[in-house]
Formats: sequence, C-alpha cells, structure tokens
Amino acid sequence: MTEHAHQPTGQVEHFPKTPSPKGVSDQLGQIRDTLSSEFPQASAVTLDFDGALHAHIDVRDGHDIPIVEARLAGMCGGIFSKVRHGASPNHPFQHRISMVIER
Repeated sequence: MTEHAHQPTGQVEHFPKTPSPKGVSDQLGQIRDTLSSEFPQASAVTLDFDGALHAHIDVRDGHDIPIVEARLAGMCGGIFSKVRHGASPNHPFQHRISMVIER
C-alpha cells in the first residue's frame, strides 16, 4: 500500500509587484522635466546615482543661484535636500546647483 502525501489546499500568494524599469524611468523623467520647466534659465538639468539620487542644475549667471536654491525648498513636496552649489565640471563659466532627491 502506498501513502500519498496530502498537501493542504489554499490560495497561493503572489510575489509582490516591483516597479517596472519603465515606471522608474517615468518618475525620473518627470522630476527632470519639472526642474527643467521650473528653471528655464538652466543650461542643463541632469540626474545621477552614486548610492543616492542627485539632481544637478547648471546656470550661467551666478545671480540665479540663490533664486534656484530658494525655490527648490518648497518644490515637489520637499524631496530636495542637501542643496549646495559650486563650479560646473568642464564648464568654467557655469555654476552647478546640486541636491539629493529623497523619495
């Protein structure tokens, strides 16, 4: 006589859905587009990731730096932190405002 193992019947739990790469790309694109439209005087708006997500806004006129920094504080629900500024790499006549994006 053979014994059959009986497994209890029930519902199978599905793995939680992870955001698709397109969803992340869309979110990052939306952040970049928001910054570009909010700061039309910017010569470039870029994002990078090195363990933390950073945004960089390059401007030609140094007078724009305090304006950009002040407006960032209240944008997008306060996701921009650790705002700092300095020279734009490889562009000696531009200024870069950099910040961490926290979501």
